[in-house]
Amino acid sequence: MYLNLGRNKKGSRKAPDPPTKTQGDLILEDPRPFNPQSPYAFFYPEHVSVTISPVSALHDAAHSPEFAERCEFRKRKKQFFGSEAGRFGGFKLHPNLVTVDKAFMQNVSDSGMLSKQAFTKSLVSMNVADVDLIGRTFELFDARKTGLVDYQEVISAIDVIVNGTNKNITTKDCFKLCDPTNCGYIIMTCLQELKTARSEANDVTHMMVKTLLEIFERLQVEADERYTKEFAKKGKKGKKGKGGGDLGAPSARSKKIHLSYEEFCEFVATEPLLVQAFLTRILMTMEDVYKKNKRVVQLKANTVAPDAPTEVPESV
Repeated sequence: MYLNLGRNKKGSRKAPDPPTKTQGDLILEDPRPFNPQSPYAFFYPEHVSVTISPVSALHDAAHSPEFAERCEFRKRKKQFFGSEAGRFGGFKLHPNLVTVDKAFMQNVSDSGMLSKQAFTKSLVSMNVADVDLIGRTFELFDARKTGLVDYQEVISAIDVIVNGTNKNITTKDCFKLCDPTNCGYIIMTCLQELKTARSEANDVTHMMVKTLLEIFERLQVEADERYTKEFAKKGKKGKKGKGGGDLGAPSARSKKIHLSYEEFCEFVATEPLLVQAFLTRILMTMEDVYKKNKRVVQLKANTVAPDAPTEVPESV
């Protein structure tokens, strides 16, 4: 809406006529028609409760906004991506994706889009070194083959994979990497051996090892604090622990040497750095789940008549 702020007073200049719609085209409109059926619908066949709409939908070209409105919209977009990063149309970013979101937001455009170069740069900055995987992941979102992907679809898909109804698929894939013996635990001594190794083996990266060892250290500190408090309470009651009152005993008594699957799931749900450390495996799981569910949808869509010969579909 164009506001005429000119005063019809003697000596004042007449307000200029409203500019035409061809003047001051400050926003490059997205030529693609918005399709609510975004690519991440195939990642899991579950109902997505929140509809994610692109920021460009706020600007409807059919309304033919004037110059002042275009300026206001551009200002709103900058404020949106500057102060509301991670919140898209009612979608609230999960705390464990803060680090991933920050890396992407450094390269996303004002219109909320990511080019392949920006997409690659964002993932490389988070130590995702598999260039082929990055390219395949980009193609999953670039369904229209325009060379651009909507960042909202990217972060929403990662959220579904990491925090969705079937998140156990992702956490199990990540956990198995660090449990080569299938004992059900991540052993600290195994991580320490991997830390001293110069090369990365079995897709276990140094960042995974470093992050998990930091979690072990934190758990050990918490266990020591709990034991010290309990030891102090017993001392006040005139009792002594088995250590004979030695405050240096907690570390020897309650050494944290393994991490269970349940504990691992709790940390994945709360620790942004752990999600970043396993991001390569998360993207691999995303690609695998996407392909399997897409194949199921295609099989259902291509169902032939009951009397016609059918082939046994591949189990997923």
